[in-house]
Order: sequence, then C-alpha cells, then structure tokens
Amino acid sequence: MSNQAIIDHLNEILKHEWTGVAQYSQASFIVEGVWREVYSGKFIGDAKESFNHAQLIGEKIVALGGVPVATRNEIKQSRVLQEVLEFSLAFEAKAVEMYGQAIDMAEGNKALVIFLEDILTQEQEGVDEYTKLSGSYQPGVITGKPVGAGGSAGRTEATGFGVVYTIRESLKHLNMDSSQSTASIQGFGNVSQYAAIGFTDTLGGKVIAVSCWDHKAKEAFTYSKPDGIDPHFLQDITDIYGTIDREKASDAGYQVEDGDSWLSKDVDVLIPAALEAQINKETAEQVSKRVRIIAEGANGPTTPDGEEILLKQDVFFIPDCLCNAGGVTVSYFEGVQNDMNYYWGREEVLDRLNEKMTNAFNSVLQTSLERGVSTRDSSYIVAIDRVVRAMQFRGWV
Repeated sequence: MSNQAIIDHLNEILKHEWTGVAQYSQASFIVEGVWREVYSGKFIGDAKESFNHAQLIGEKIVALGGVPVATRNEIKQSRVLQEVLEFSLAFEAKAVEMYGQAIDMAEGNKALVIFLEDILTQEQEGVDEYTKLSGSYQPGVITGKPVGAGGSAGRTEATGFGVVYTIRESLKHLNMDSSQSTASIQGFGNVSQYAAIGFTDTLGGKVIAVSCWDHKAKEAFTYSKPDGIDPHFLQDITDIYGTIDREKASDAGYQVEDGDSWLSKDVDVLIPAALEAQINKETAEQVSKRVRIIAEGANGPTTPDGEEILLKQDVFFIPDCLCNAGGVTVSYFEGVQNDMNYYWGREEVLDRLNEKMTNAFNSVLQTSLERGVSTRDSSYIVAIDRVVRAMQFRGWV
C-alpha cells in the first residue's frame, strides 16, 4: 500500500467525529530502520488538525503516523472504528510481508501504523498477533511489557526520570542550584509521580504542589505544602487512576486547593504533566514571575500563544518531544534487550537513559544558542537534520 493510499484512507476516516484526542509521531522508518534512534515527537490535538500536521511533516521527512484514541467499547459500537482496526491489522500484515521485520508498536511512537489505544497494545496480545503474521516469535515488536515477560527494568519510572534529567541540565544552563529549587506539577499519574520523586530525591529540590483529577468528585484538586510535599507518601495514597486520597492528604497536613492552583505557585520550575493546552494565552498571565523553567512532561501542554508570552519573560522551555522522551527511549532499550536476549539491571537502564537524555538536551540547547531559535524550534531542527543526513548517507538526496 502506498503512502498516498494511506493518506487517502485516513483522510476519509478523519471526516468522522472522534471521542478523545489524536496522537502521532514522525519517524524515519524506511530511512534508518530503527527510527526511535533518530527522533520521537508527539503532538496532541484535534484528530483532523493533528493528521494534517503529521501529513505535512511526513511529506518532508518520509514519515507518517496517526492514532485515533478510543476505548474498547467505543470500538465495538462504532462501524468507523472497526474499519480503522481492520485497516490497522491489514496494514501491519502488509508491512510484515514487505519488510519482514518488527514494526514498532511502542506507546507514543506508533509510526507508519495506525493503532487504537487498548487494541493490540495489550502487550502479550500484540506480540501474539505479530507472531501469527510473521511466523516467528519477536517480543520486541511490543514494548512496555512486564519485567520477566520481556520487559525492561526501569521502564515504569523512565518518563518521569527523563523529565528530571532535562530539568537538571536546564538548571545547570541557567546557573541555578537544584537543591534550592522548587517545583509545581500538574497531574499525579505515572509521569508526575516519578518526576516528583526524582526532583526531590535526585536533585534535592522541593515540590511545593501537585494537582490531580479526582474521579470520584469529578473535579481536579491541588495538594500543596509550603515546605515541600512527600512524593512517596502521596504515591502510597494514590489510586491506579492517579487520584490522591483527599481525606488522607488533608489529615497529613496538605492544603487542598482548586485544581488550577498549581499553575500560579511561586516556584522555579513548572511541570505540566497531565493535559494539553494548559498554558495558553489566558492562563500564561497566571504564571508567577519567579518561574524560570517550564518542563513539558505532558504532550502539547503549552499553546503557541502561551509560549510566546512566557518567552518574552525569559522562561526556558523544555519542549515535550525532548522532555518526556524518556519513556520511548527505554522502550527502545527494551527492544534492544529483546533482540539480544540479554537484560540489563535497573541502574544500568537508568544510566543509559541519563546519557541519552543529557546528550539530546545538549544537542537541542547548542542548536538553539547557535541559531538563535527557541528550544522547541531547535528540537525540530535537530530531528529533521538527522533524518536528512541519514537520507544523504543512503544517497536519496
């Protein structure tokens, strides 16, 4: 199936209304084979808008991807979603036939494959499906597997710790003492929990506040302590949905505030790690003048208008495609370990992640300074330049 056929099919699919959001990542699947080594970018937004942007970039760097997000029940009830699933399986089968190699199904990097959340991203189910198609057992085709079933140690905390590594390098760049730094975080799911733990335990700083969605109360709350929260305690009283037990937190002396209060805290670092478009033209005015760094743990948490306002205040941005890349990086490590059938310990995985994230940060920072562009633009420049150079090595351009 040609790229144009995929584009035509998805354009037809995306005429329909979707629940949830769409996510895509660009890559260099044909250019380098293991595209995660080159670049993994994630953007969140309206399905049609996201795909149009993905298609535009895809035409420039030979990349295309899209993931309409829906639940299993929604898929069962929707003819359109069933068509997408059937198309996904057909495309995977065709790709296996054409390329005879594993196709990355890592969360956040489903390049050149249209895959629905909760469908064949159930790890073993996805591996089994690929085994049927290829005739061989290749566990690396699906990442995020449990340790002991082909998963990698350190994968659970990888995204949050990756956020912390980039914050550490940003503090160095700005000549700030990490042990004297404070942070406020939106969200308390996996990324936020380990970002908070890493900020306090590794950097020696204080997290003043975290927010979370309370699925029982159907609203968000911010939990704060002026002298710093205990992320381990809060993690212990948080359910699998990322909801902190409000009564236990209150009994432990935490102040329970409005869900948006995290944004206006007088801190050095803001870590939006939950939802997209949280820092926009309206809310950017609420950000404290003390804030020096915004570390985008979520996908697309800052709108262009919001970023423009804060850049004028000399706020340093760590863009999402760099800041939260720790998870997909360790997913890549997982695939590597699957291929060699040898597994590293947790510390070795995190050391390798630290090295990758630090090198990536320095590449983006250096390009930003040399070209006089924002770190977000710099991250795109670095990514696209690597793809172009790979194409040059192949003699394509």
